[in-house]
Amino acid sequence: MAVSPLLIIDVQGLAYRSYSGLQSARRKEALERGQDPALLGPPDQRAALAFFARALARRLEEHRPRHAYGALEGGRTFREELFPAYKKNRAPKDEALRIFLQLAREVAARQLDVVEAPGFEADDVIASLAARNTRHELVIRTGDRDLYALVRDEGPRVTVYREDLRCVIDEAGVLREYGVTPAQVPLAKMLMGDEGDNIPGVSGLGKGRAARILLACPDLDTIWRKRAVLGKAEWRGLEACGYERLQLYLQLTTLRTDAPLRRPEGALSATLRTSA
Repeated sequence: MAVSPLLIIDVQGLAYRSYSGLQSARRKEALERGQDPALLGPPDQRAALAFFARALARRLEEHRPRHAYGALEGGRTFREELFPAYKKNRAPKDEALRIFLQLAREVAARQLDVVEAPGFEADDVIASLAARNTRHELVIRTGDRDLYALVRDEGPRVTVYREDLRCVIDEAGVLREYGVTPAQVPLAKMLMGDEGDNIPGVSGLGKGRAARILLACPDLDTIWRKRAVLGKAEWRGLEACGYERLQLYLQLTTLRTDAPLRRPEGALSATLRTSA
């Protein structure tokens, strides 16, 4: 008999995906009717929210979890304080999308136990919830590869279900994609950078070189101590970046497990002790 897992859904990620999916469908319909998709306005908010609510319901039906959390964004985060350029390469949200994302939080609160942490990202909320879970299998629904750092096959099992790829990522999946263990994902992103979050990383180091470095050096201090023997390109890139900048990048790529979790006012009341 299958055991029901704990489920954590990245609410804003799913809401944004639902909104974008509905817009894409509307553009396709406009083209089929011979209309210019560029002239389309934003989707009807009620239709978009209903689309999002159905997406949530499908995930609950698919997993039949023992408990389902919804991780919310917590406004301006500590990462932006540390590194003002963090995510500044992303296009600003238009007003219709901004309103939709706010309303989607309220819709999610009707189906999920929604949790936030002011000053922290949804990823940190997920990591903090996962850290409290000591007994149950956990499934994380997200399109964000940063959550690969939480994956483990045992004690208890944690997997990431990639919304964009529609596949389950376990430890072997992390190794296939990055060439490192889940615990090394923040270090890999520190080295190779993260374009989506506007983290530069080390010049000249891609996924392959980052994996080779981490095969020989398990942490930042070892990388810095051995930088002269890692290879000419690696040495030049690390020297140009500098130890303090690498420390900063690692702070940005490391998920926090100590976020001060809370429920938004009016949200469903339930215990946050996932180990229960």
